[in-house]
Amino acid sequence: MKVLSEQLRARPDVREQFGTAVQFRREELGRTREALAEAAGIHRTYPSDVERGTRNVSLVNVERLAAALGLTMAAGRASEQISTCWPKPVRQTMRSTTSPL
Repeated sequence: MKVLSEQLRARPDVREQFGTAVQFRREELGRTREALAEAAGIHRTYPSDVERGTRNVSLVNVERLAAALGLTMAAGRASEQISTCWPKPVRQTMRSTTSPL
């Protein structure tokens, strides 16, 4: 149990991971944060908070952001789909630091 606890502390917070994925995908699409907010129907400053990992995003807003980024939310596969937007080095790091519960 101690090893898993240490692994969880060693990797970025899930909010930071999600924020990195959102920022990477947004930049890949060439969109501004304001354009993303408008497309997602959220406040214009919200994407900045998400990308910095300071916002605890609700599932409703995860779905809105995913749709605005051209992604879909599938039960049980949401994190897998979103993680495909992460830069390859980040994906490799996350795979190497995660272990099944």
